[in-house]
Amino acid sequence: MTDAGITTIATFGEKKTRLKRSKLPRTFKHFFEIAKLMKIRYVWIDSLCIVQDSDKDRQRELACVGQIYSGAVCTIAAESAKDAQGGIWLESRIRKVEVEGTTTLETISQEQNIRTYLSVIDQRLHKSPLQQRAWSLPERMLSPRVLHFTFSHIYWECREIKLDNPVLLADVEEVVASPAGRQAASSEWHHMTKLRPFDVPVDIRMDPYSTGFLSSLSTSNLFYVWRMLIEDYTTKYLTQWSDRLPALSGLAAETQMHVNSEYICGIWSDDPKGLLWAVDDSVHTSEKVEIGAPSWSWASHERDPITYRHIHEALATEDVETIPLARIMHTHIVPAGLDPKGRASYGSVHIMCRARRITCVEHLHSMRCTFYREDATIRPQFKYSEHNSVMIIRVLASERNGSWGLVLQPSTKYGQVDFVRIGVIGGVENRWFDDGYDRTVSIV
Repeated sequence: MTDAGITTIATFGEKKTRLKRSKLPRTFKHFFEIAKLMKIRYVWIDSLCIVQDSDKDRQRELACVGQIYSGAVCTIAAESAKDAQGGIWLESRIRKVEVEGTTTLETISQEQNIRTYLSVIDQRLHKSPLQQRAWSLPERMLSPRVLHFTFSHIYWECREIKLDNPVLLADVEEVVASPAGRQAASSEWHHMTKLRPFDVPVDIRMDPYSTGFLSSLSTSNLFYVWRMLIEDYTTKYLTQWSDRLPALSGLAAETQMHVNSEYICGIWSDDPKGLLWAVDDSVHTSEKVEIGAPSWSWASHERDPITYRHIHEALATEDVETIPLARIMHTHIVPAGLDPKGRASYGSVHIMCRARRITCVEHLHSMRCTFYREDATIRPQFKYSEHNSVMIIRVLASERNGSWGLVLQPSTKYGQVDFVRIGVIGGVENRWFDDGYDRTVSIV
């Protein structure tokens, strides 16, 4: 991006005085044109409104981004622009579709209607350049209204309804105000998209697997929705990877209004399953680095996509709710900046659980580790050192699929004996923990 598209300490004074429109990136120019057409006087562009090379200003403003988007009149999404020069008003890419078929002399004079459904809304948006950015997820979910601009379509999305290519914004108001219009739009669009977490459906008919209408969800289902959100969010790109937690701050604050639980570095204190994340091996990209998150948080991995698939697949066959056997008794989070839901300089969780100590033994010609005790084998996901002594704690258990838990190593990083999370295990026979002992562990 050119200097005209960002605010720095050096250009802050000039930017407060005026913006040279002719030098702005193409996307920004189009954005101001749209705002003028919508008669909106005040606008927000992250790169202009946040001093990019000031840590203090970034911390202060990022802590408020959630409120900014949730309080916006409308958010403009330049879906097809790969960068700030891409623009919002883009030339339509009309595609020719050849349809092979046969007809008869009897029907050749009759009118023929041919329809083809190339894709639906969420499929189009999911693949757009904008939706590959991590910030786009909370921005879209928190914004009460979004106008999505793509090569071929304009999509309107609000808390009640979704429209394709509205001719005028007045069309939206007319449809929402009309009971007949609301019903027609609902029946036409119900198959095209899942609701955003804070949307209220027009006809209140809820897909049981939808992410919408958080206030109607049970606590366990809300936690499930959050874990699915983390899986999606961590596949997306950040210019500054240290923003992984700050970018979710606004969404966490909004979600907390629907659940009586403490938000701790990307998980919820009443959701033990949230601790059982794993790095997605199929797209593993980086080593764990220090970016302002404790070892038990998925945010401690800088760029890796995170998955809970192993947990959800294993427990999908359970007839009853899996019983959490570990409880987070106490947490201590020290924010690294001004945002209490952002990065952390220190974070500990004290968990009451059943534990066992184990020794790792290397498998020949294998990069995995096996824990040996009688006939039991466990295949954990973590880097090992041969004959390393580790602690296994049980987090939850199920009748059919055994126990799931964390692999921990001792640490004296903060002066006292704590533990750090190095992996997750699953499918362990429940009786394997019979020889264990109950204790409270501190994980940092």
